[in-house]
Amino acid sequence: MTEAQRVRQSRQQPTGAGITGRLAAAGAGLPPGDGLRPFHDAYLAAWQRYEDSGGGGSGSGGGATGAPAEWGPAAGDPGRVLRVRLAERYLAALDTAHPQPPACWQPLRQLRGHPAIRPLQFALASAHAHLGHDLPLALLDTGSALGLGPQSCGAAFEEVADELTALVEGVCERARPVAEQWHVGDPLAHLAGAWDAARAREGAWDAAVALWELRPASPAGRGCTRALAAGVGLACRLLLTPVADAERPPRMPAQFSGSSTGAMSS
Repeated sequence: MTEAQRVRQSRQQPTGAGITGRLAAAGAGLPPGDGLRPFHDAYLAAWQRYEDSGGGGSGSGGGATGAPAEWGPAAGDPGRVLRVRLAERYLAALDTAHPQPPACWQPLRQLRGHPAIRPLQFALASAHAHLGHDLPLALLDTGSALGLGPQSCGAAFEEVADELTALVEGVCERARPVAEQWHVGDPLAHLAGAWDAARAREGAWDAAVALWELRPASPAGRGCTRALAAGVGLACRLLLTPVADAERPPRMPAQFSGSSTGAMSS
């Protein structure tokens, strides 16, 4: 599907019906060791809570199901539409029938079974692709569907970004090595510290506003959309750099260890 076709499709207001089933079906095709599974399972669980609460049907949300109360009472609510559009972009990225997903998802699809890439790296890269790329484009889809600009959808953006941030924090906490395994020489500690959810969501908002001004279907808008996917994809590929196992930390070269060379002495 081209971006112009996606923009035309986005003008239709979604109901979100079947999102959980589609996520479950996609997850069924992921083997236990697939790098995408931790993020996917958490995403599916969030949608199950959402739909169990009535989705956009009854209005109140929350309650005993555990779904956030702010998850929108109506199909035309910006928050509701944004959540559906975001899930649709994620599902499209997973769909193996499309051999060329957005550039930001290509590293995850290519490296999802790499034995030297640790679970936390996959969690961070999945989060960055979804927050940094899918979220701003889903916000534009929402604006097209409802006839609204980004500023009118700002509250919905913040709500969804908050939920995604909480989801990512939970996934990363479960994937993070126990405290005893962290050490100064572990490259994973540096990779994990290089990613920040607040910066990712700020970049997502800025990208959405810029693309709205350019119009996504215009030549300039299409170029910027490709650049957004490529830039986010570069960061994802760096986050997926194979690192040594925590049980066998890399050795520090002698010239950087404060040895007799005096290179690190004061």
